[in-house]
Amino acid sequence: MSTGRRQGREVSVPSISQAGSPRIKSNQMAKNKKGRRNKPAVQDRDRLTTMPNDVLLNILERLDTLDAIRTCTLSKKMAKLPAELSRIALDVDSFAPNKCVSDLLTLREVVRMNGAVADATDKLLNFRSQEITLRHLSLRFYLRYYDCLTIGKAVQHAMSTYNLETAEFTILTEKQGDYCEGTDMIYFGKQFKTFFAACPNAFSGLTRLQLQHLHFAEPDIPNVLSTCKQLKSLHLFSCLTTDDPTVLRIQHPQLVELDVIYGDFVFVELNCVPELRRMAYDHWDCYGDPLYFGDVPLLSTP
Repeated sequence: MSTGRRQGREVSVPSISQAGSPRIKSNQMAKNKKGRRNKPAVQDRDRLTTMPNDVLLNILERLDTLDAIRTCTLSKKMAKLPAELSRIALDVDSFAPNKCVSDLLTLREVVRMNGAVADATDKLLNFRSQEITLRHLSLRFYLRYYDCLTIGKAVQHAMSTYNLETAEFTILTEKQGDYCEGTDMIYFGKQFKTFFAACPNAFSGLTRLQLQHLHFAEPDIPNVLSTCKQLKSLHLFSCLTTDDPTVLRIQHPQLVELDVIYGDFVFVELNCVPELRRMAYDHWDCYGDPLYFGDVPLLSTP
């Protein structure tokens, strides 16, 4: 299904249960000639694991969530800390084998990586106490239907359980760049609409949404905007509509940022966006006056 990716040797993707412990120092697991671990490494580990939980959580939340999970395998005491994180950020690229560049990944690797993101999201959001605060959620994943359903249901649960301050989706497509043709964009657009229709409550509390390589029908973008009531930032990369002429109509009471990159739109109508402060439109291939400004009182030139 994916073109333009070099087939490579398959490498298993780390999951929560498989993730190895990161090093605290380069000599952590080193042994002396008698087969004993170096005392400084053991002391460093003991110093970390004897810290109070609130201090450990403060440290862990400065890491990528996958790295935090790996760190928590250092001791039994830390094993329960991932369920207490108030900030969860999972990026599909963090699960890449040997830190592969995304355009060199095989489809099988993408499937495994995305499945790992879905599993981690499910465990972190569904198996935690409702009394523990969750403030920030950021997920970056591929548009694969069953993984999206797992992610969407877990996020819906989080939206109904916690008072999230920020929630972000960055949704990728398996084909990108010149390898993603019009028929691919139509297919990805249908996949997104199916995901969106199946998990509307997962989108209702989003504050940031980034989409790419999607073909929208005329009512799709207005439907997204009306559902994502808390949206502050919208980023569209190489997205199209079926309107004739192609018009991007934006109306949203909370939207602050709008980025449109390689958008095949002849017109952009900012009808009623009272909180909009920043708009960027890069690589605009059209003539004439393509912008219509309605109610945008806070938008100004730099």
